[in-house]
Amino acid sequence: MSMVNIFEIPGFFGRSHSVMSIRPKDNSRLSSPYYLQGTSLFGRNGSREVFVKKIETTASWMPHRGAVVMAPGIACNGNLFRLKTDDGQILTFDHAKSFANLLASQGFAVYLWHYPSSELVYNRFVSRYCPESVHYGQRYNVSPALNFDQMVNLDLPLVLDLVAKDAGTARFSWIGFSMGGMLAYAYLAKYGDDRIRNLLTIGSPIRITLSLARLIAAVNRLSKIIGAEEQTIGGTLSARLHLFASLAAFLPDRALKGRQFNSFYEPNNVNYKTLRSFFSKIVEPIPSGLENSFSQFIREGFVSLAGDFDYYDGLRSMRGARPSCLFLAGEKDRLATPESVRLAQKALTPGANDNFAVIKGSGHNDLVIGNNSEVEVWERSLDWLIANNR
Repeated sequence: MSMVNIFEIPGFFGRSHSVMSIRPKDNSRLSSPYYLQGTSLFGRNGSREVFVKKIETTASWMPHRGAVVMAPGIACNGNLFRLKTDDGQILTFDHAKSFANLLASQGFAVYLWHYPSSELVYNRFVSRYCPESVHYGQRYNVSPALNFDQMVNLDLPLVLDLVAKDAGTARFSWIGFSMGGMLAYAYLAKYGDDRIRNLLTIGSPIRITLSLARLIAAVNRLSKIIGAEEQTIGGTLSARLHLFASLAAFLPDRALKGRQFNSFYEPNNVNYKTLRSFFSKIVEPIPSGLENSFSQFIREGFVSLAGDFDYYDGLRSMRGARPSCLFLAGEKDRLATPESVRLAQKALTPGANDNFAVIKGSGHNDLVIGNNSEVEVWERSLDWLIANNR
């Protein structure tokens, strides 16, 4: 692989966020201030570029606990991990009430991967404020050819090289939500890279159920109910989800907790304000290539789009060192059922019994942004990472 070029700019909106560090009297996890700052990193191999947002604390007294990559789900950008669950606030560094900020406030260098499908992030930020990016000053459009295998074979290695060089370490942790964990499964199955020291997946299945197809149908029904024209939603899943997200951001509160949403999240486990931020700032288009990949997963199992590599078999037959693993699943998750997440646990850690947990009352996206996420997922993950980075 060619040398990866790394570029940095201070702050998420081109501003430095570091401040003078003064040790607080209260060293609890909820003490403040946190002295968090953000840095934008870009890695390239030829014309292919990856964008990672780094969040860390400048507090001199905080121990350096290592680097953590955070990879979101299929229709999300990395800001999913920056969303507060109580009021929907996002993109700030003055609290530890988001998943990413909590980890950073406790000494982890957090690297949020914004997938190449992150049109919102590229058009609202990268193309405006990042002259180091090849997309600076241009309207960004997701390539329709982008698929799961490309992300495994081309993008994920770039992310690993970028993080390793910036963090100055050859080993780090990976937290993957939904597809973010599936990408790690597939990469490890094919390449067995021991740089991923710890792997923590949240709602990341091996087997994709027909609930995804039912989700598409639900999006169609909802769009018709609120008056959208038939031809507007007749295209790809990407077009449907984009329209769905735009409309959902303006629906009445009660409608956001209707049964038609229960494939996205458990309606009783998420805040209205959080949902509105999720739909308006997190949901991203799904390119047709990626949609084809997941259609393949439904039909043929966890295999490459060309059918020439079985990721599930690759996991079970991995050679060499395997990462320490923790697998979290939502009790009410219809897209990544606990049984499907358990398949990954058995494949990667055969014989283990203490590294799998079902989060009661959780659906899919609310595993990360739900009312119970802070205690059941974020703090559980923090404790596990601290224990495994000694």
